[in-house]
Amino acid sequence: MSKRLEQMRRNPRGDWSMRDVKAVCDEGRHSMSAAEIGRFALQNLPHDNG
Repeated sequence: MSKRLEQMRRNPRGDWSMRDVKAVCDEGRHSMSAAEIGRFALQNLPHDNG
């Protein structure tokens, strides 16, 4: 498991970007489209409501 993925698992509400999600997917050779990354981010990453 990559260091970044381990960090994301320990702190899923951290300040992660879609770039981080894509990097983890690329490390694991999982291909995600931009739409899939966006959907994941909307469901899992904190939102700025301001």
